[in-house]
Amino acid sequence: MFCPYCRPLMAVALGTLILIAACIPPDLLPKSRSPEAAEKLYQEGEGFYRVHRYAEAQNCFEQYLRTSPQARHRQLAWLRSAEISGIRGNWSAARSRYERLLATQPEGTIAAEARYGIGQSYFKQGQYQLAIQVLEELTASDPNPQLRFKANALLADLALKTNNISQAFTLLLRAQRDLEVGDAEWFRDLKTRWLEEAPYEELTRLAELYPKEPLSAAILLQLIRLESQRGQPDQAQAWCATLRQRFPDSPEAVLAARLTGPESTAVAAPALPALGCLLPLSGDYEVVGRQVRQGMELAASQAGVELIFEDCQNYPSLATQAVDRLAQNQRILALIGPLTSATAEAAAQAAQRQGLAIVTLTQKAGITATGDLVFRDFLTSRMQVRALLTYMVVQRGVRRFAILYPESGYGQTFFRLFNEELAGQGGLLISQASYPEGTHDFSGVIATLAAAYQPATDASPAFEALFIPDEAAKVAAVASQLKGGPLAGIQLLGTNLINAPQALEVNAAALEGILFPEAFFAGDPDPEVQAFVQAYQARYHQTPQYLAAQGYSTIKLLADVLKNYSGLSRADLARRLTAWDRVPGLPWFRGFDFQRQAELEIKILTIKNGQLQIAP
Repeated sequence: MFCPYCRPLMAVALGTLILIAACIPPDLLPKSRSPEAAEKLYQEGEGFYRVHRYAEAQNCFEQYLRTSPQARHRQLAWLRSAEISGIRGNWSAARSRYERLLATQPEGTIAAEARYGIGQSYFKQGQYQLAIQVLEELTASDPNPQLRFKANALLADLALKTNNISQAFTLLLRAQRDLEVGDAEWFRDLKTRWLEEAPYEELTRLAELYPKEPLSAAILLQLIRLESQRGQPDQAQAWCATLRQRFPDSPEAVLAARLTGPESTAVAAPALPALGCLLPLSGDYEVVGRQVRQGMELAASQAGVELIFEDCQNYPSLATQAVDRLAQNQRILALIGPLTSATAEAAAQAAQRQGLAIVTLTQKAGITATGDLVFRDFLTSRMQVRALLTYMVVQRGVRRFAILYPESGYGQTFFRLFNEELAGQGGLLISQASYPEGTHDFSGVIATLAAAYQPATDASPAFEALFIPDEAAKVAAVASQLKGGPLAGIQLLGTNLINAPQALEVNAAALEGILFPEAFFAGDPDPEVQAFVQAYQARYHQTPQYLAAQGYSTIKLLADVLKNYSGLSRADLARRLTAWDRVPGLPWFRGFDFQRQAELEIKILTIKNGQLQIAP
């Protein structure tokens, strides 16, 4: 019932707000943007979003919504803002944004995405029944296949969380029907968790009830494992025969052959070795971790190796706990990961303490000095600089250089390494300049470099190449501002940050002719590289980038060490790994050096006519 005293109070409050607003100076009020400026701001946010620079993307979208509330992308901007809040772990803010979007856009594709986001937010906040209610309503509304996959997959996850094993299987079947447009890595993770939690009786019932479903292959393999562990080789062989009959070419059939092969005993099949994988599977680095995991799982499916994943996000404590858990599983002979410097250091220390070899995937300086069981298989900053300068000095005969670097940790690291490596190769650093992060106008630093760009005594330019260790968009901005000045046409050099597909779509013209190092290039005509690229595209419907190739490479390497497995111990594996060199199918890997650092076949890439290619 309406309170008779509220109306006067509301009038006073409204009048007060009007007076306050009237007293705010006009220059402090949010200024509306022209349609062109609003469009530019929105597209800038999309650009940041595509390359996972979420803080900057969210800032753009929120400015867009604040200053252009009626602009044509406002619903998409709200959706992006909500998604980014969730990616960054603020699920309360994410749900609030999704609900606000749904209040203004109750129907259509964007509304369906918002409903999924609300369900996901409830899930992340532990409000499982509310999440189930929202997601079931969404699936009943006949959403598009991609969204239907996500909803059914998340419902399957909820069923596992609430120990509803039978319902989880039904939901996995539904998600599988849309797997072609869904997240294959997420689906495999759900499938693995379900297999581990499903009781033996449920597995046998479903194996007979769904003989042609692709999920049945995984069920049969799990039954083979269980029978082997229970000391029932005859029953294991029977399930293996069923698996070979129904799914003869499946990865599960390859693994089953090893489980029930001649080396298995009549008492119990020996446990197969496994590899533990430490990756950021949630949080700020989830997208990066997923790329590595996809490469790993492709390699494992080809080699018949089992992987056990642990999510360490970007927290050293989680990495340490994950290593300690994995070390208790005697089937695990080695670890791979993590990615970030903090987690890699913690994991390396824990693995050394546990006596377990670990192949880290990080640029962390000095990581292998942690102990004799710590390896690194990753392209480092020093490796990039050394390969680039070797190409320029030895192959191109260029000796005089300049550097323009950002005043960030990344830029300062490359500035130091460039100086060190250049001195070692007999080159000269003629000029240097730096700029603060966030710089857009480079005219001042360009003038500094131009002043040093005077003909030397032999009438040639003072320096012949300019190294800019920054992301593609920044380097492109510098290149654009060089045009028309004395440095127009100077040979530009960069790091592998240039190789960002989304950024190159926009900046390829400005970056024409740049040279930069990379450890993997999907356009490499090498037959072994193309075999990997084609297999990856067939499985994931996308072209692999460096991180996917890195995950693939490390698993293929360890699988090659394990392929003649016969009672290999953890210490044996570490010793064999130290001496391992080239691996079939991995032309970019050349072995480990005396410091247990991978030696990689680094390519120098360039952009010609808007396309990436190997530099001549």
